[in-house]
Amino acid sequence: MGSDFSGNERHTPVMAEEVTEFLTINPDGVYIDGTIGGGGHAEVILDRLTDKALYIGIDKDATAIDYCKERFKDSTAKVELFQGNFSMMYEIAERMSVKGVDGVLLDLGVSSTQIDLPERGFSFSSDGPLDMRMDQDSGINAADLIKSLTERELADLIYEYGEERHSRKIASAIVNFQKESQLRTTSDLSSIVKRVIMGNMKTKSLARVFQALRIAVNDELSSLEEGLSAAIKLLKKGGRIVVLSYHSLEDRIVKNRLRDLSKSHIEDPESPTGYRDQVKELKLLTKKVIKPTGSEIERNPRSRSARLRAAEKL
Repeated sequence: MGSDFSGNERHTPVMAEEVTEFLTINPDGVYIDGTIGGGGHAEVILDRLTDKALYIGIDKDATAIDYCKERFKDSTAKVELFQGNFSMMYEIAERMSVKGVDGVLLDLGVSSTQIDLPERGFSFSSDGPLDMRMDQDSGINAADLIKSLTERELADLIYEYGEERHSRKIASAIVNFQKESQLRTTSDLSSIVKRVIMGNMKTKSLARVFQALRIAVNDELSSLEEGLSAAIKLLKKGGRIVVLSYHSLEDRIVKNRLRDLSKSHIEDPESPTGYRDQVKELKLLTKKVIKPTGSEIERNPRSRSARLRAAEKL
């Protein structure tokens, strides 16, 4: 497929110390890394685990799995790797006869390796096919997705998933371009957005448009909802979930889900009182979201947008 995670070996994982502190409560435990990527967080976490521990790594990208198989073949803890969506972690755990886990890590979004490879089509800074699929062996790519949408549908997608206020103008320009030519590359899309957006907002609008398409291509928000449910179901009492998100849509979903499950009563419009009682499932470990330090952002500018939330199963 042309992708290569080997360059990720020295890549510093985002908020590695904070992630590890929250997650690794039991050195002999069972952990799931739902987005193992190049194994940056995995390496730091595995350093704290014993030979009794089990570390299950999942990733949609087959090249990430191949790379991590080699990278962690001599790990002290047992490492099991699976290609797939982290929303399927419950089924994967069942297949391994794992009844409960001590921790789940979800590092959301696209990996630095995927961004840096032009042929993956995630970046507007380099030219490549307009693909954006995490799993290049399945699903519809970004170019074909755009072709399948009406102008209104495309505008709504860019607005909803990219929170881009110029979505209608951008969608119209894309549709007009497609009347004359085929939209095939990241450069094609970038040039359209740059022509439509004036002044110093071009880069932010480009980021939002590319984000919107990537989320849609990979069905990221639905996967996140399902993955959170699976993770919480799998956690043992005292087990922990740690989530790193990189944009407001993801963070809002994580924040609301963890907060709602940490309450003994929640809003219910159908109830006479407006609330209904429920059994609290989680204790919040992060009352406020945790952000990277200034020094980390300086070392790794891509960490700037990261937001960490964590909770413990009751």
